[in-house]
This record gives sequence, structure tokens and C-alpha cells, in this order.
Amino acid sequence: IANRHVQGFAQNCLLVHAQGHVRTQDMYAGYLMWAEEERQEPIGHRDFDFAMADHLVQIGGIRDERGYRGCRFRADFIRRLDGINSKEAKKRLGMSLHELMAGKRPGSEQ
Repeated sequence: IANRHVQGFAQNCLLVHAQGHVRTQDMYAGYLMWAEEERQEPIGHRDFDFAMADHLVQIGGIRDERGYRGCRFRADFIRRLDGINSKEAKKRLGMSLHELMAGKRPGSEQ
């Protein structure tokens, strides 16, 4: 299952790029977004890491201590990630503002 997920994720979201580097956390976060879009139950970080390292070896990349070398996110995938991050930030800001307005004011008796 992990290999199938990594292959699908790589095919849809990554490019082979000799100078490319993606941090471990960023790669897994990108994978989680892909899994959600594809309506797939995500695999754990450790299984993903093992399968991604194996996949990279096949395309000429490597897994180092900080991340994955030899690939990078596709431009369209980066735009989708930015869109999700922007929506999430706006949602959290809105929730915080709502919570602030609904909460107790300093010095108020309730």
C-alpha cells in the first residue's frame, strides 16, 4: 500500500530534479494533502518515509538526514499547497477573532 501511495503521489505532485530538495516534514504534509484529495486513508509517516526513500533510489535521488534530494514539488502542486495554507490561515484567524469576541473581557464579571 505504501509503495502504491508514494508512486501515485510522486506521479501527481513531484518532478525529478537533480538539484531539488524537499524537507521531510514538507514532503509528508504534501502527501497528506494528496491523500485527502484522492480520498485515500493516509499511511503513517514512517511507512511513507521508507517507501519514498525506496522510490527516490529508483529515480536517482536519495534520502538524507534533512529530507529528500533529487526531486521537487510541481509548480501546480505548490500553488494548491499555498491555497490550502491561505484558506487554513484565514479560517484560523476567523476562529480566533470569533473566539475573542465571544470570550470574557478582562475585568468582566460572569
